[in-house]
Amino acid sequence: MKYLVALLVCYLYSFSSFSQIVDKERCFYYNYTAHVSTIDTNKVWKDQMILVIKDGITVFESYSNFRRNSEIKAMKERNVPSQEFAANLNKLPRANFKFALQRNYNQQQHIYTDKIVKTNYRYAEKLTPLNWSIKKKTKVINGLHCQLATTRLYGKEFEAWFTEEIPLQEGPYKFYGLPGLIVEVYDQSKSHHFLLSGNENSCTYVEGDKEIVYIDVKREEYLKAVRRYYGSVTQAYSEAGIQFNVDAEQKKKMDQDMQVVNNLIEME
Repeated sequence: MKYLVALLVCYLYSFSSFSQIVDKERCFYYNYTAHVSTIDTNKVWKDQMILVIKDGITVFESYSNFRRNSEIKAMKERNVPSQEFAANLNKLPRANFKFALQRNYNQQQHIYTDKIVKTNYRYAEKLTPLNWSIKKKTKVINGLHCQLATTRLYGKEFEAWFTEEIPLQEGPYKFYGLPGLIVEVYDQSKSHHFLLSGNENSCTYVEGDKEIVYIDVKREEYLKAVRRYYGSVTQAYSEAGIQFNVDAEQKKKMDQDMQVVNNLIEME
């Protein structure tokens, strides 16, 4: 991974006549910190995320999932025996965030996938531009000259710092449409914070398992499933045919530990 101090030099050299449509895949890395509970302030989830930009499509997901998909493809190509296959996968770090978000300009959709216990959910939203308000305030973030913009998404106010030094109208998660790459974005309480940490000018994106069967739902139905899961984790697993070999008191503690998760970036 290249450090951010080299970003500007690379882009000025490579993309003097750059447009939003790119002809090869490029990857940007973000650190995502999420304070997922307003009840338990110690419940903080962190993950390194990757934004892959290719012609007409961007993908945003955990880097752990990205690595996992790449490793699976490589092992299948080498015909690795099943026991070694499983052992190698177990060595890879697991993602704190299992979702993947595709921004498909060709279909004019955001396509969101996530797995809850055994069920793979997928929903699509019309690609609607965010209502950005660009401010005069500027600052330097990791050597990049950035400008402030604000917007509102799903009931939360967000501040984003973008740089025209990287002329891509892209950013992490569902944040896009500014005159340059979004370097940092967070909500007013800083419960959810994305910060650019590095990039690669050329990378290979490997899609996940094409044999996965998704249940296509509306966003509201997916969020209802999310709330139901955190309402009782043990019940969610039981309904999926997975039993915990623990007593009732331990199950209660497991549920209570997850019931405080009430501040995901999208829950309503």
